[in-house]
Amino acid sequence: MKITRQQLRRLINESINEHIIKPDASTSGIPPKYLDKIHNLIDSGDPEKFNMAISLIDGLGGDTSYAYSYRDYPRVGDLEKLGNKASDILHDISSGRGTPEMYDDVYGPGGTNDQADAIVSDYVDKLDSEEWFDAFATHNERYTSSKNRHRPGLF
Repeated sequence: MKITRQQLRRLINESINEHIIKPDASTSGIPPKYLDKIHNLIDSGDPEKFNMAISLIDGLGGDTSYAYSYRDYPRVGDLEKLGNKASDILHDISSGRGTPEMYDDVYGPGGTNDQADAIVSDYVDKLDSEEWFDAFATHNERYTSSKNRHRPGLF
């Protein structure tokens, strides 16, 4: 099976963008017998239970950042995936393989830009005002740099 240079680059970019180390509970300072309870609270998706998990971790003398890392670990790469999808659509349009209507998949309601905004907003809304701007800029850059990978010189 042959793959094109573009397909190879896409595969490499996707594998690079999705690399992250899973949070290590053994270095969090959380006693192992409480991990299942903490994971269940975090996995519930309920903000109140998430705050309970943080309180429990803090009460046990653990590192509360573990809760955020554990919660966010499955979502790592979402912004890059959306950026790569947008980039592919825009590249197809500019190379004549796509139609102008495909712009809606990026810029229209519910398009990749809206989806990326929702992910970024969901993350930064939980931060205090001092951290908000840097986090917003960092997360927005993750999407934008992937989206513009076929268009050097932008951003």
